[in-house]
Parts: sequence; C-alpha cells; structure tokens
Amino acid sequence: MLTTPATLFPELAKFRARLNLTSDPVFVPVQPRSDSEPDNCTEDVERHVAENGGQASLGWMIWHWPGIMAEAIFHSVWRSPAGTLIDVNRKTDGEQQVLFFEDPRLTYTGERIPTVRIALSTNPLVQEYVRVGNQFDKEFIKQYGTRFLGNVTPKGRLAKLYRRKQDLQPKLYCVGQGILR
Repeated sequence: MLTTPATLFPELAKFRARLNLTSDPVFVPVQPRSDSEPDNCTEDVERHVAENGGQASLGWMIWHWPGIMAEAIFHSVWRSPAGTLIDVNRKTDGEQQVLFFEDPRLTYTGERIPTVRIALSTNPLVQEYVRVGNQFDKEFIKQYGTRFLGNVTPKGRLAKLYRRKQDLQPKLYCVGQGILR
C-alpha cells in the first residue's frame, strides 16, 4: 500500500519533471501538534507559525507503493525560525516522517490541489487504478468544486469511481506480490 518510502527511489525524477521542480526531496520528521487533525496541514501550519514563528513551506508529500505506483500530494510543513522543516500535521497511519519536495511556486488559496499519480508498473490493473484515481479527482471537483475540502459520501459517478478504486486495491496488492500478472 501507499506509504512514505523508506529510501529515495528512481522514479522521483518523474515527479520532478512533471511538476517542474528544482528542489531535492527531503525526509521531514512528523511532530504533530496536540490539536492537529489529519489532512488539515495548512491550518495546522498556520497555527504553528502564529504561535512559534517561522513560516509555512508548501510542496508535495510523496507516497510510494514499490513496483506499483507513487503519488505527490499537496502538503504544507513548518519551517522553524532556525530553518528546520517539521511536519506538524497528524498522520492517520502514524507516519514518523514524510518525503517532501518543497515547491516555492505553490500558493494555497483554500482550493483543492489535485494529486499527481504515476504508475510504476505497466500492469493494466495499475494503469487503470491511476486512471480511475485521476477521474475520481476530476469528478469530485465537478460535483463539489475546488473549494470543498471536507469529507463526503460519494454519490452517482463519484461513488462508482470510488468503488472501482476500492475493488482494485486488493488486486494491486496481488500484483505487488507477484500473484497477478
């Protein structure tokens, strides 16, 4: 499944090229605020800056599923007054660090920033999962707009895409284990 990579992996160059990045990816320790809510990074960082100084650093958090796929997700971390990057947002899966590409060109205006996915396999199931994930993001924005950042119960086409993603996940696990080809 998708998680923080243990080491840098060769396909990071694909993200660098696709997102036109000049920075190198760095591992950033996760030290969540006591009042942090998962998936609420920008607000957590804003509160942390107001209380402790420093500034927000915007960029892309990288998730990796070796041999299957990788994702770049918009993310905000705290840059301390001393210049150290720290992720103050709680992770639902208990991650102790994240892989982060800083992107100084990004600004956050309260609008949803789509996830960038790359397939790390030519397997048709992997290709379909990436395609369905991208379609899900587009349909979500179509139904709820770019300003909607909360949780929803998917309906209509969005529900169908969500179910397909859920159906494909165990198959991707089998692909990763070499059970399905």
